Amino acid sequence: MKNLKKFTAIAAAALLSMNLAATSVSADWVEKDGKTYYTTSSGKKATGLKKIDGEKYYFRKDGSMATGWVKIKGEKYYFDSEGVMTTGNAVIGDYIYGFTSSGKMSKQYKNTLVKVDGKIYMVNKSGKITKGFKKVGSNYYYFGTKGYAIDKEYEYNGYLYVLDAEEGLVEKTKLKVKPESIKIKEGPFVNSTVKLIDFTIENNPDGDTVYFKGSIKNTATNSGTVKARVKMTFMDENGKQVGVHTFTTKYLALSDLYEFDSYDSVSGPVYKVNFTVTII
Repeated sequence: MKNLKKFTAIAAAALLSMNLAATSVSADWVEKDGKTYYTTSSGKKATGLKKIDGEKYYFRKDGSMATGWVKIKGEKYYFDSEGVMTTGNAVIGDYIYGFTSSGKMSKQYKNTLVKVDGKIYMVNKSGKITKGFKKVGSNYYYFGTKGYAIDKEYEYNGYLYVLDAEEGLVEKTKLKVKPESIKIKEGPFVNSTVKLIDFTIENNPDGDTVYFKGSIKNTATNSGTVKARVKMTFMDENGKQVGVHTFTTKYLALSDLYEFDSYDSVSGPVYKVNFTVTII
């Protein structure tokens, strides 16, 4: 009889254990109506800040997981698209923010270089990430389409810049100017008496001289002859003067042409010519 009672007790205990195992709930992620929830082992929805598998998440009062900016007890936090809390430096949109190890936003970077996940970015005075070729202090960087510095060889203002994503400027060398012509089929009316026609200017490969030719035409409405003093001011791509050439035409009757063909020294490649004509 004792053995029978003992067997019955053991069997009942085993059955109870099986029932408890069958009714227990494991913690799990749940997707519903476009929102994400996390149910605890007790079957309840998680709320507030929770650490799950080594990452921190925030769940609203209804249990839905938060993404983006969230204010908690007066402090700003940012949770990425997977709901994970951000720490350290992070690119968010066109801006870069710093977060403490506990996730609180500590700063927004402005007018400085910033390293994020091993990549260097530059933000301007308003805090926006800049792109392209930039001078930073005495150094230079090239920031690609994704905003961070990349290795690049870049030509600017007559020089080749060899740029490293980490170090910035590695080498700067002066470029040889490629022969380039500025052609004007009919030049500007320099005044009501004469007109510039078929003007062409060409930089030589070394960029220290220019060759030019063209014609000056008497376009006066009367039959008198005219003589003109012509001043050409040579400008670089930034509008800085790099040279000047002056000449005087012969006396020109109505519709007569004065053709010129010459060269002169300049301190850099010419991209634009300004003309000043005085009738004498």
